[in-house]
Amino acid sequence: MTRAVRVRVAAVLAVLLALVGVPAAAWWTANGSLWTTVSAGTVPPPTATTCTTTGSVVLRSATVSWAAPTPAPARYRVTIAGGGQSTTTETTATQLVVTESLLGGLLGSILDLLLGGTTLQVSVQSVHASGWTSAPSNAVPVRGALLAGTGLAGVSCG
Repeated sequence: MTRAVRVRVAAVLAVLLALVGVPAAAWWTANGSLWTTVSAGTVPPPTATTCTTTGSVVLRSATVSWAAPTPAPARYRVTIAGGGQSTTTETTATQLVVTESLLGGLLGSILDLLLGGTTLQVSVQSVHASGWTSAPSNAVPVRGALLAGTGLAGVSCG
């Protein structure tokens, strides 16, 4: 093989190696590792849940209020439970006024329990936009405010 032929063969091999060999070898043999950590998301519950009796002697209601956690959730789920039964409602406000009509509208038998003297427990959960919920807040008691023999009714904190 002459010197001119060897130079041409070397040039062709160099061009082929530059165009195909190195990138192809790197593309076919490339590897790597990806490390990540996954942790469970938590939604903080509302804090400072309180109950305040509002209204007049003739018609009372109980206002259950709470402090929004940080970050603030999309909405809140309020659970009213007692006598082995429970019902829920959702709100975007940081308070809920509990009245006889609200309880009657949510679940008639809860109203019967309330008027029968059962103390209901009201708790609140934060609901994230994704649908995840927090643990319930500390429950506050709510009871019937019937004044015996007067026909005056309502709901009060208990």
